[in-house]
Amino acid sequence: MRSWKHKLHDFFVGLQYSLLARRNYFLETRRFMNMGYWENGAESLDTACCELADQVAVAGAFAKTDHILDVGFGFGDQELYWMETVGPARIVGVDISPYHIKIARRRIRAVEGVALHLGSATDLRFPAETFDKVVSIEAAFQFSCRDTFFREALRVLQPGGRLVLTDLIPREKRGHALNQVSPEHNQVTLAEYKVKLEAAGFTGVSVTSMREQVCVPYCAHIAKMTADPASKLGWFSRWFLSGRGNPALYEGLDYIIAIADKPCREEATAA
Repeated sequence: MRSWKHKLHDFFVGLQYSLLARRNYFLETRRFMNMGYWENGAESLDTACCELADQVAVAGAFAKTDHILDVGFGFGDQELYWMETVGPARIVGVDISPYHIKIARRRIRAVEGVALHLGSATDLRFPAETFDKVVSIEAAFQFSCRDTFFREALRVLQPGGRLVLTDLIPREKRGHALNQVSPEHNQVTLAEYKVKLEAAGFTGVSVTSMREQVCVPYCAHIAKMTADPASKLGWFSRWFLSGRGNPALYEGLDYIIAIADKPCREEATAA
């Protein structure tokens, strides 16, 4: 059972996103809520976010027969994109923000095979061994307890299933900007991240930095947009969001992609 502290944390994170995520500041037609992947020559945040969704799909070896759980889906853009590009059997989304649920359900109502639910990453209300893949894009650093999410992800995965997530972590223990948005116990280094996945019961764990393909070009793109008088940003939005293009904000941060597998039954028996 989740503690009252975790429930309170989830409530305030959901409230924060319900209040602050109402404007589509930097995207043109999409409503992704991540920094994107820029190595392949993306010229817009829309394209970069689609590229990041592709990176996750490749890392997860998405297949048409997959039942996928997406935790922290935002406005459902990756669901729409994956159904279009991969066409898995089913995608189920869980998000903590009622506002996200409202908007995302409206956007995917004509798409078969997608179901969206209000819920917590640390209390997944699904039976054991329900999904082939569990994914989370740029959300786990704000979960009330990332370690609990790892255990929940392992529980709902089929034997041989895979967890794939992108996440923000500190490069070092001090001098980073996660203190304001992430619980202290989630602020672990890359090496510690791998150990925690293994401690949760995963095998084949890989944790790789994507900082140079994500944080650095995203920062440059946002700085360019906020400085461009022709962009659609109003003066208040330009002032309020200009800090997101400040390199100092990302200096102490790393951006990782983590891949981890649930052991097959044979492996678990042998262990």
